[in-house]
Amino acid sequence: MRKKPSVRSIALISVFILFIGSNISAIADEEKGKENIMQYPQVLLEDDVKEFHDLIGRFGHHAVAVGDEVYTQPCVYLSLHLVQMRSAGWKDMDFDQIAAVSGASALFAYEPGEFMPKYANLSIGMDDRIAEATGFGYEWVNFDDLNGAWNLVKESVDSKKSVKGWDWENIMFVGYQEADKPEDRKIYAMADGPDTFSKWWTWEEFGEYIKRLKQMKQLNNMKFGRHTERVATKPADEVALRVIKDLIEWSVNPPKHLLERYPKATFGLAGIELYGEHCADMDKFEDFGSCHDINPQWPIRNSTSVYLRRLAEGDVFPGRLDRYLIKASKEYKASYIYWKQFYNHLSYGGAEGWGKIAEHRIAGAEGLRKALEHEKSALAILEEFPIVKDESVLNDLAYKERMTTHLGCLESACEYLGLDVTPAWLYGGTGHAFVMCLTGDLCPSGPHCWNQKSIHILSRNLPFRIEGVAGPKATPELLEKAWNYVHKSITDGYPCYGWHYEWVLVKGYDESGYLYSGCIEPPKEWNKFGADAIGFLELYSVRPDEPASDAKIIRDSLAFAISWADSPQKWAMEGYSGGLDAYDTWIKGISSGEAAYQELTYHAAIWAECRGFAAQFLEEANKRTEKKYDTLLQPAIDSYKIVAECIENIRQMAPLPNWPLSDADKEMLKAKKIDDDMRNSIVTELEKAKQAEAKGLEKFREIVAVLNDELGDGPPEF
Repeated sequence: MRKKPSVRSIALISVFILFIGSNISAIADEEKGKENIMQYPQVLLEDDVKEFHDLIGRFGHHAVAVGDEVYTQPCVYLSLHLVQMRSAGWKDMDFDQIAAVSGASALFAYEPGEFMPKYANLSIGMDDRIAEATGFGYEWVNFDDLNGAWNLVKESVDSKKSVKGWDWENIMFVGYQEADKPEDRKIYAMADGPDTFSKWWTWEEFGEYIKRLKQMKQLNNMKFGRHTERVATKPADEVALRVIKDLIEWSVNPPKHLLERYPKATFGLAGIELYGEHCADMDKFEDFGSCHDINPQWPIRNSTSVYLRRLAEGDVFPGRLDRYLIKASKEYKASYIYWKQFYNHLSYGGAEGWGKIAEHRIAGAEGLRKALEHEKSALAILEEFPIVKDESVLNDLAYKERMTTHLGCLESACEYLGLDVTPAWLYGGTGHAFVMCLTGDLCPSGPHCWNQKSIHILSRNLPFRIEGVAGPKATPELLEKAWNYVHKSITDGYPCYGWHYEWVLVKGYDESGYLYSGCIEPPKEWNKFGADAIGFLELYSVRPDEPASDAKIIRDSLAFAISWADSPQKWAMEGYSGGLDAYDTWIKGISSGEAAYQELTYHAAIWAECRGFAAQFLEEANKRTEKKYDTLLQPAIDSYKIVAECIENIRQMAPLPNWPLSDADKEMLKAKKIDDDMRNSIVTELEKAKQAEAKGLEKFREIVAVLNDELGDGPPEF
């Protein structure tokens, strides 16, 4: 017989049933919630969240990372733009790069106690500048209200694009979660300034944000910015030139519309100077710090430094121009360091209340003063950047005093460009060391009256190339073409040279014509160069290039020397002697008295220079090839040392006082005569030199044959 349940048992069973029922209800509610979550999943651009964390969020305060540097108080507009860029595929982009190309690094504004000049850089078209430099296309899309903003975020995130909006600084939205009721919606927000966060917002928080925007609607803030597509970029040198010019121009004269928008603000160097004065003035400013009344300045000084260094390392501009960029980069780096000194005392680096303490104010002001000094130095360097200057001059380009003016110009250009080529390697490698061209009367035209195309051909083996404008007649059209060519070449940093009775080095230009370096001074007017001389025109530039192998340089130059000796009529103009025949013509001219003392001095100086470098070239060839061909080269060296010594002896018998000759020198030389003893001595030296050169040339034939086999080809067609 069953017992009747007690009252207590019944109560316990009732509680248990209620417990089970409530849990079943809770489970049902939970399952319903899961259905809701399953129906409305969180849509989140996780790459944007990661980039934000890596660049900004991990610091937990107002900062952005650039390599090993961490910039406190950066331009938030740019740091969030960078997050969008990197998540869109611009993984190699960093804050330094966009700070420079955006124009922000060129701008400074200061107005005591005023908030808005801090954001002057927002009015210089940074989006377009960044797009032109990087290809990151950008647009701003307007919305009217909370729902419009929500729909725009949804549309963008669904297209894998975050949006950037306005707030106290800037804010990004990178995710959303839909719900049956609007008040249950969520949106993912990331911001840096005044607070740094990355989190889900409630619908209420998003609504409060939209209310703030409406209160600021006079700033046209009801819009979101987002990436569009990859767009065409401008050439790197064009972008860089704009950056450099803005650095210079805006340091004194900011854009006119900014002056109109902020009439009480002080811009550029004057603004920094005033800021430093106010920092030091504790009577007028009891407290002092850095935030809302200036552009974020100290991080972008380093950004400018990094950008200029990258231009140099990336060979954006021609070779020797890099030194301007490197020097300016170092000055901006120093400016950055002293801005840090200021910030360490009077901003995030310092403690609360330091802005009222004299020691910190003095240290901060001193940092600003030194930062300004270095910025001025950087700008002075950039103002000398040849591409920037209206009058473009390669100031460090200086003519090397050589009797062979063509090679003097090339040597000067190579030295300016920092090319690794010795004078002997230059004279020998171009073949000029083995040239001799003259008439019986030793006319001064002789050294120039031969087909110098060999120099253009052989120089292709050396670490430069010769390009330019040339023609048999200096017509107005050709002169203008040459002027434009030289103008562009000098602007790009390439030395130029041309023919006007002698070869002359062109180091620059101004409004009226060419600027020269050296002792020869042709007319300055560009439309008279060459035309007022013999009448033909040759103007060239010298540009760096990759050299050929040492073996090829040696083989080709010696092959030319053989061609010059075997076929002088191919090279020397009509009426002039070349090759070994030149020795006979010289001997005949001296013996007959046809050659005068003055002309003798000129020719002796030139050919002594050439043959001296010929011997040195062969020695350098032997050294460069580690004496692999010593049994052939050493006899050739010995022969050309004799040639060089013989012609040097003649030069010492009839020394040329100066070049070009003064009127007094000309009169003195005209008065001098070649007596019989000198004549006999000169003839003896020339006969000995000819015999030695003939022996040397025979060795050249053997060397060329060996090198032809090793190189597997023949010398160029001369």
